[in-house]
Amino acid sequence: MNKIHYQIKGSGPDIVLLHGFMESLEMWHPFLPSLTKDFSVVMIDLPGHGKSKCLDEVHSMPLMAEQVKKILEKENISKCTMVGHSMGGYVALAFAKEYPEYLNGLSLFHSHPFPDTEEARRNRARTIEIVEQDKAGFISSFVSSLYFEENRDRLKQKIERQKEIAREMKPEGITAALKGMKEREGSLDFLAETNIPMLFIAGKKDTRADLDKLLKAVALPSHSEVLILDRVAHMGFYEAPDKTLNTLHYFALKCSGL
Repeated sequence: MNKIHYQIKGSGPDIVLLHGFMESLEMWHPFLPSLTKDFSVVMIDLPGHGKSKCLDEVHSMPLMAEQVKKILEKENISKCTMVGHSMGGYVALAFAKEYPEYLNGLSLFHSHPFPDTEEARRNRARTIEIVEQDKAGFISSFVSSLYFEENRDRLKQKIERQKEIAREMKPEGITAALKGMKEREGSLDFLAETNIPMLFIAGKKDTRADLDKLLKAVALPSHSEVLILDRVAHMGFYEAPDKTLNTLHYFALKCSGL
């Protein structure tokens, strides 16, 4: 059995979708009817998530990026547009730094290029202890906090399904990802040097990505595009599905030369 689970749907230029922390490739399924009209859509369960196995006690961003590269090699994919949601954005940045020749475009979807602050590292260490003591309780509060409060009732079914996906994870998968995010490096120098077209998608109500700070990073790449969403927190593909899908779709078309 393969250690890393993935799905490929559609045909055409390749777009690679990387989910966030305690999510799975299922999060991207609502985008498939549109994206598969123009693209071969590669969706990957990152290590310890979904149907993918844990690989180590720490799932560093470079380690997860290496697994993505192995899948691209296996599928003979030499060029793609890569989209990373939240933690998936950290993985996408690690991939871009190590294997830039694979990318014709890169999107940080409710993600950012900054390392953890000292306070954030301490919080992740505390979170690891909480997960080990009360995984279910942590999941319940964490997942709900990803959504803007005004959207939670409307998206109740989506939130409950996301909690189910998270509850299916083994504690070691959750803690391995937390440890990997805790030790990750920043990517500002990379952004200042890269020629890869970049798309940033951000929510005004996202408490996990400071918008003012992010906008300073948006100015660094030679080609940047940005979508800023009002009344949206961290889950734009559910909180603002049409706007995020249309923006991603158009960006990937341009990057693929279509």
